[in-house]
Amino acid sequence: MQPRWWSSLIAAIATMTGLAAAPASNPPSAPGKAPSKVAATSAASTNRLAEPTALLSLRPLDLLSAFPQVPRFEPIAFPAASPAGRIQQLALTEGRLWISMRPRGETNLAPNEGRLWTFSPELNQIEAVTGALSRDAVHDLRARTDGLWVTVEGGVVVMDPQTFVFDPFSAPQGITARQLVGFAAAGKRLFTLGEAGALFELKPDGRSWRRIDPPAPAINPREPIHWQRTAGSADWLLALGSAGGEMSFRQVDAPQWGQLREEALTIIPRAEPPVWTAVAGDQGGGFWLGSDAGLHLLVAETGSMEHRVAPARITIPGGWGRTFGPHFGPSVVLQAEILSRQTDDVRRRMRDRVRLGRVAKELRIPLDPITPTSRIPGPVRALAVDGAFLWVATADPLSPERTRVLLLHAASRKWLGWFLVSRPVTALAADVSHLYLGLDVENVPNGAPLLRLPKAAYVTVPEIRRVADRVTAEELGPKLAALPVKERAVHAFFAGDPRTVVDLLANAPHPDAESLFLLAFAHDPLALDQPNRYEAYLDALETGFPESPLAQAVSGLRPPRVMATRLAPTEVSPNLPETAPAPPPAADTAAGILARRDLNKDGKLNLIEFRLWRGPKAEIKAYDRDGDGLLNLQEIEAVLHP
Repeated sequence: MQPRWWSSLIAAIATMTGLAAAPASNPPSAPGKAPSKVAATSAASTNRLAEPTALLSLRPLDLLSAFPQVPRFEPIAFPAASPAGRIQQLALTEGRLWISMRPRGETNLAPNEGRLWTFSPELNQIEAVTGALSRDAVHDLRARTDGLWVTVEGGVVVMDPQTFVFDPFSAPQGITARQLVGFAAAGKRLFTLGEAGALFELKPDGRSWRRIDPPAPAINPREPIHWQRTAGSADWLLALGSAGGEMSFRQVDAPQWGQLREEALTIIPRAEPPVWTAVAGDQGGGFWLGSDAGLHLLVAETGSMEHRVAPARITIPGGWGRTFGPHFGPSVVLQAEILSRQTDDVRRRMRDRVRLGRVAKELRIPLDPITPTSRIPGPVRALAVDGAFLWVATADPLSPERTRVLLLHAASRKWLGWFLVSRPVTALAADVSHLYLGLDVENVPNGAPLLRLPKAAYVTVPEIRRVADRVTAEELGPKLAALPVKERAVHAFFAGDPRTVVDLLANAPHPDAESLFLLAFAHDPLALDQPNRYEAYLDALETGFPESPLAQAVSGLRPPRVMATRLAPTEVSPNLPETAPAPPPAADTAAGILARRDLNKDGKLNLIEFRLWRGPKAEIKAYDRDGDGLLNLQEIEAVLHP
């Protein structure tokens, strides 16, 4: 029998903070051994200092190989007097890299704004753009043959990359929007988009702008600001909103904007629409989109989309989240905070499951958020089109602070590989020979915010070694089968396969808190809809592991009807065949007790099953004649007739 996770002291703190679902009791003694006061005290101390374990653990599957070449980054450092915190944008003109950099600790800039810097590869020199432009907050950069275009507060600036001479455009030149989200090049013309949807086109003389009506349609008329990104591809324009899934597109000469069909996004196996994080036009009328769900491709002419969705992150991390000196340790307050955090995370996972189940029921299609269908490993952070290739920066599934940079051959939809970067990559740019990576190093005092990488070894991977994006069932099956039983059960549960959860866990002789939790909700109305089994497993969880975050979360997940009757354990075994009706309660004989209380159907009663029968503090020791920690039929008879 697995011991409880927390001591009585922690349970008391959790109760005071409203987290406890059941009153605390002393930890159970080992089967066949008499409990002692010294042992109980020692166990309580050990439990109090035990590091919280991860919940619902499910390791990410390795579906794409890393490049065999170890990346040799060339760091580009900013002056010590101007420490960089985050690179916002990168743009390349002939002989120069232009950088929108957010200084470390800057408080006067919006989250997406930066200051303008430039790097000369030939001179290996980085410097700030001085003069009047140094006082402006940069929103977006666009390099063209006629100069470097920059959106700033109240208008647009175009700069000569060689002389640094610039011309401003504001209201007198036709830019009537105060906030511009960026530039889009389409149909050999340049456009810029305002946050409220106003679209402006640079006139052929290059000296003024004209407004194009109608503006991008409002998603919510009550909110004045909607749009955060724009891009162009061939003769198409795209606008992306700040809320999840907002998108509009149009041909440059069309009379109005088009809207994405609702079903194009609802087939993504998520309860909420994606939040766009990056966009890059493919120059052929298509748009590569990065989001917190993965990588997408929009074909503007047809309004169709391809989705490469990363598996949902299920695992709830454990640990203390910090280190302690030799004479210090975790406080009870920290333990209560971690218990509260894990409990909230469990509830969040289950709320997402309910919302996704509702969407799947409405659409009448299965939505599996956990089974990989693409090799994309995580949410996308940055994109860069590089000729026939697409560079994709994603969060590393093993450590979200790190980044995996992947390379995709766009036409064939085949991956060439990936390499690892130790910090979040926030911007990408590529020239003929190098890939430039902008990083977020706000929390790394000596971190290099800008890296340069020779790319020849990566873009020359032969076609025979490239891997199709689609993950086949033949490839996935052995990888899932190689997972430990508990991880297979977690995967099956969130993949919508409750019968596999029951097959994997129901016959475990000593189920732990996580097994009972999964078994309970495998029988809830979203799964097998067996209320008696659902009740029995939840009662076992709350009785056997009251201080577990999973048990704490259950107190907020059980509906009121269940909460009102949960202290009266059901007389139905959860392990009855799924098609069999619940039998009536048997008589109070040893055989009847065993039939009703033997939840795992091993022919004996373990400590959890015994306590569901005799109460939360009952002990087996007095009746366990053979000392195996379990009660057989004869020993149950002795309980009934001592």
